[in-house]
Amino acid sequence: MKVITVGNEKGGVGKSTIACNLAVMAARDGKSVLLVDADSQESAMNFRTLRKAEQKLDDIQAISMAKSEAIFEDVKIFANFDLVIIDTGGRDTVTFRSAILAANGGIFLIPVKLGQYDIWFTCNTLDILKQMRAVGVKINAAFVINQELTSHTTLTVEAKEALRQLAEEFNVGIMDNVLFNRVDYSKAVTLGQGVGEFKAKSKAAAEVAALYAETMMKLEG
Repeated sequence: MKVITVGNEKGGVGKSTIACNLAVMAARDGKSVLLVDADSQESAMNFRTLRKAEQKLDDIQAISMAKSEAIFEDVKIFANFDLVIIDTGGRDTVTFRSAILAANGGIFLIPVKLGQYDIWFTCNTLDILKQMRAVGVKINAAFVINQELTSHTTLTVEAKEALRQLAEEFNVGIMDNVLFNRVDYSKAVTLGQGVGEFKAKSKAAAEVAALYAETMMKLEG
Protein backbone atom coordinates (compact mmCIF):
# COMPACT_ATOMS: atom_id res chain seq x y z
CA MET A 1 0.00 0.00 0.00
CA LYS A 2 1.21 3.48 -0.93
CA VAL A 3 -0.24 6.71 0.45
CA ILE A 4 -0.73 9.99 -1.38
CA THR A 5 -1.80 12.86 0.85
CA VAL A 6 -3.11 15.93 -0.96
CA GLY A 7 -3.07 18.88 1.38
CA ASN A 8 -2.51 22.55 2.01
CA GLU A 9 -3.75 24.67 4.88
CA LYS A 10 -4.65 27.25 2.23
CA GLY A 11 -8.22 26.73 1.02
CA GLY A 12 -9.41 26.95 -2.56
CA VAL A 13 -6.31 25.46 -4.16
CA GLY A 14 -8.04 22.39 -5.62
CA LYS A 15 -7.12 19.67 -3.13
CA SER A 16 -10.30 17.64 -3.65
CA THR A 17 -10.23 18.00 -7.43
CA ILE A 18 -6.67 16.68 -7.56
CA ALA A 19 -7.32 13.87 -5.07
CA CYS A 20 -10.45 12.68 -6.87
CA ASN A 21 -8.87 12.84 -10.32
CA LEU A 22 -5.82 10.91 -9.15
CA ALA A 23 -8.13 8.31 -7.63
CA VAL A 24 -9.97 7.89 -10.93
CA MET A 25 -6.72 7.62 -12.85
CA ALA A 26 -5.42 4.95 -10.47
CA ALA A 27 -8.66 2.95 -10.71
CA ARG A 28 -8.52 3.11 -14.51
CA ASP A 29 -4.92 1.95 -14.23
CA GLY A 30 -6.15 -1.23 -12.58
CA LYS A 31 -5.22 -0.33 -9.02
CA SER A 32 -7.41 -0.88 -5.98
CA VAL A 33 -8.02 2.59 -4.57
CA LEU A 34 -9.26 3.92 -1.24
CA LEU A 35 -10.18 7.61 -1.20
CA VAL A 36 -9.95 8.96 2.36
CA ASP A 37 -11.89 12.15 3.07
CA ALA A 38 -10.18 14.00 5.92
CA ASP A 39 -12.14 17.20 5.38
CA SER A 40 -15.30 18.07 7.32
CA GLN A 41 -16.81 19.45 4.09
CA GLU A 42 -16.65 15.88 2.69
CA SER A 43 -16.10 16.90 -0.93
CA ALA A 44 -14.41 13.59 -1.73
CA MET A 45 -17.26 11.60 -0.18
CA ASN A 46 -19.77 13.61 -2.21
CA PHE A 47 -17.74 12.87 -5.34
CA ARG A 48 -17.81 9.13 -4.56
CA THR A 49 -21.57 9.24 -3.95
CA LEU A 50 -22.14 11.02 -7.27
CA ARG A 51 -19.85 8.59 -9.03
CA LYS A 52 -21.76 5.58 -7.79
CA ALA A 53 -25.14 7.15 -8.59
CA GLU A 54 -24.32 8.60 -12.01
CA GLN A 55 -21.77 6.14 -13.35
CA LYS A 56 -22.90 3.00 -11.49
CA LEU A 57 -19.23 2.45 -10.64
CA ASP A 58 -17.68 0.90 -7.56
CA ASP A 59 -14.10 1.18 -8.78
CA ILE A 60 -13.18 3.61 -6.00
CA GLN A 61 -13.89 2.92 -2.35
CA ALA A 62 -14.20 5.90 -0.01
CA ILE A 63 -14.27 6.48 3.72
CA SER A 64 -14.59 9.57 5.88
CA MET A 65 -11.89 10.18 8.49
CA ALA A 66 -12.69 13.84 9.03
CA LYS A 67 -12.83 13.32 12.79
CA SER A 68 -9.90 10.96 13.10
CA GLU A 69 -6.89 12.14 15.05
CA ALA A 70 -4.78 9.16 14.03
CA ILE A 71 -5.19 8.77 10.27
CA PHE A 72 -1.57 7.72 9.99
CA GLU A 73 -2.44 4.68 12.12
CA ASP A 74 -5.99 4.13 10.86
CA VAL A 75 -4.99 3.73 7.20
CA LYS A 76 -2.75 0.79 8.05
CA ILE A 77 -5.78 -1.47 8.32
CA PHE A 78 -6.36 -0.88 4.61
CA ALA A 79 -3.09 -2.48 3.56
CA ASN A 80 -4.98 -4.61 1.02
CA PHE A 81 -5.41 -1.53 -1.20
CA ASP A 82 -2.74 -0.63 -3.74
CA LEU A 83 -3.21 3.07 -3.19
CA VAL A 84 -4.70 5.24 -0.45
CA ILE A 85 -5.35 8.86 -1.43
CA ILE A 86 -6.11 11.30 1.38
CA ASP A 87 -7.95 14.56 0.74
CA THR A 88 -7.30 16.93 3.64
CA GLY A 89 -9.16 19.90 5.02
CA GLY A 90 -7.87 23.46 4.87
CA ARG A 91 -7.11 24.09 8.53
CA ASP A 92 -4.28 23.25 10.90
CA THR A 93 -5.90 20.54 13.00
CA VAL A 94 -4.80 17.27 14.54
CA THR A 95 -6.54 15.53 11.64
CA PHE A 96 -4.67 17.64 9.10
CA ARG A 97 -1.31 16.88 10.70
CA SER A 98 -2.17 13.21 11.01
CA ALA A 99 -2.98 13.06 7.30
CA ILE A 100 0.43 14.52 6.49
CA LEU A 101 2.09 11.95 8.76
CA ALA A 102 0.31 9.21 6.83
CA ALA A 103 2.37 10.19 3.77
CA ASN A 104 5.50 8.83 5.48
CA GLY A 105 6.80 6.36 2.90
CA GLY A 106 4.46 7.79 0.25
CA ILE A 107 4.18 11.34 -1.02
CA PHE A 108 2.65 14.58 0.22
CA LEU A 109 1.35 16.67 -2.68
CA ILE A 110 0.83 20.35 -1.91
CA PRO A 111 -1.46 22.08 -4.44
CA VAL A 112 -0.66 25.75 -4.86
CA LYS A 113 -1.95 28.54 -7.05
CA LEU A 114 0.45 31.06 -8.53
CA GLY A 115 -0.71 34.03 -6.52
CA GLN A 116 1.52 35.77 -4.02
CA TYR A 117 -1.01 35.44 -1.19
CA ASP A 118 -1.45 31.74 -1.97
CA ILE A 119 2.28 31.17 -1.82
CA TRP A 120 2.67 33.16 1.41
CA PHE A 121 -0.14 31.23 3.09
CA THR A 122 1.36 27.92 1.97
CA CYS A 123 4.27 28.68 4.30
CA ASN A 124 2.02 27.60 7.20
CA THR A 125 1.82 24.11 5.70
CA LEU A 126 5.56 24.06 5.07
CA ASP A 127 6.22 24.98 8.70
CA ILE A 128 4.14 21.99 9.81
CA LEU A 129 6.10 19.76 7.43
CA LYS A 130 9.37 21.13 8.80
CA GLN A 131 8.28 20.40 12.38
CA MET A 132 7.51 16.79 11.49
CA ARG A 133 10.80 16.30 9.72
CA ALA A 134 12.62 17.81 12.70
CA VAL A 135 11.53 14.86 14.86
CA GLY A 136 12.68 12.30 12.31
CA VAL A 137 9.59 11.77 10.15
CA LYS A 138 10.70 11.30 6.54
CA ILE A 139 8.08 12.76 4.21
CA ASN A 140 8.64 13.20 0.50
CA ALA A 141 6.73 16.34 -0.52
CA ALA A 142 6.14 18.20 -3.77
CA PHE A 143 4.22 21.25 -4.92
CA VAL A 144 1.55 20.83 -7.60
CA ILE A 145 0.92 24.06 -9.48
CA ASN A 146 -2.83 24.17 -9.96
CA GLN A 147 -5.27 26.45 -11.80
CA GLU A 148 -2.46 28.16 -13.67
CA LEU A 149 -3.60 30.73 -16.22
CA THR A 150 -2.87 29.86 -19.83
CA SER A 151 -1.50 33.36 -20.44
CA HIS A 152 1.82 34.01 -18.74
CA THR A 153 2.38 37.34 -17.04
CA THR A 154 5.20 38.98 -15.16
CA LEU A 155 3.37 38.18 -11.94
CA THR A 156 3.23 34.50 -12.90
CA VAL A 157 6.96 34.43 -13.53
CA GLU A 158 7.63 36.14 -10.20
CA ALA A 159 5.30 33.73 -8.38
CA LYS A 160 7.08 30.73 -9.89
CA GLU A 161 10.41 32.10 -8.72
CA ALA A 162 9.02 32.64 -5.21
CA LEU A 163 7.74 29.06 -5.23
CA ARG A 164 11.11 27.77 -6.42
CA GLN A 165 12.80 29.56 -3.53
CA LEU A 166 10.35 28.06 -1.04
CA ALA A 167 10.89 24.62 -2.51
CA GLU A 168 14.62 24.97 -2.04
CA GLU A 169 14.31 26.33 1.49
CA PHE A 170 11.98 23.58 2.69
CA ASN A 171 13.38 20.72 0.60
CA VAL A 172 10.15 20.29 -1.33
CA GLY A 173 9.99 19.28 -4.97
CA ILE A 174 7.93 20.92 -7.69
CA MET A 175 6.01 18.55 -9.96
CA ASP A 176 6.92 19.03 -13.60
CA ASN A 177 3.33 18.65 -14.71
CA VAL A 178 0.98 21.58 -14.16
CA LEU A 179 -2.83 21.74 -14.03
CA PHE A 180 -4.31 24.77 -15.76
CA ASN A 181 -7.47 26.71 -15.00
CA ARG A 182 -9.98 24.82 -17.16
CA VAL A 183 -13.75 24.57 -16.82
CA ASP A 184 -13.66 20.83 -17.60
CA TYR A 185 -12.40 20.13 -14.07
CA SER A 186 -15.48 21.62 -12.39
CA LYS A 187 -17.86 20.12 -14.96
CA ALA A 188 -16.43 16.64 -14.49
CA VAL A 189 -16.47 16.62 -10.71
CA THR A 190 -20.16 17.58 -10.56
CA LEU A 191 -20.88 14.33 -12.44
CA GLY A 192 -18.65 12.15 -10.29
CA GLN A 193 -16.19 11.80 -13.14
CA GLY A 194 -12.52 12.34 -13.68
CA VAL A 195 -11.72 14.72 -16.53
CA GLY A 196 -10.44 11.81 -18.58
CA GLU A 197 -13.88 10.23 -18.41
CA PHE A 198 -15.73 13.48 -18.97
CA LYS A 199 -13.73 14.51 -22.03
CA ALA A 200 -11.07 11.94 -22.89
CA LYS A 201 -9.18 14.00 -25.47
CA SER A 202 -9.23 17.30 -23.61
CA LYS A 203 -6.20 19.23 -22.44
CA ALA A 204 -7.36 18.76 -18.86
CA ALA A 205 -7.41 14.97 -19.32
CA ALA A 206 -3.86 15.05 -20.68
CA GLU A 207 -2.70 17.19 -17.75
CA VAL A 208 -4.14 14.82 -15.15
CA ALA A 209 -2.76 11.76 -16.92
CA ALA A 210 0.71 13.31 -16.93
CA LEU A 211 0.47 14.31 -13.26
CA TYR A 212 -0.67 10.81 -12.32
CA ALA A 213 2.20 9.20 -14.24
CA GLU A 214 4.73 11.51 -12.57
CA THR A 215 3.25 10.85 -9.13
CA MET A 216 3.39 7.09 -9.59
CA MET A 217 6.97 7.33 -10.81
CA LYS A 218 7.92 9.16 -7.63
CA LEU A 219 6.07 6.63 -5.47
CA GLU A 220 7.64 3.63 -7.14
CA GLY A 221 11.08 5.24 -7.29
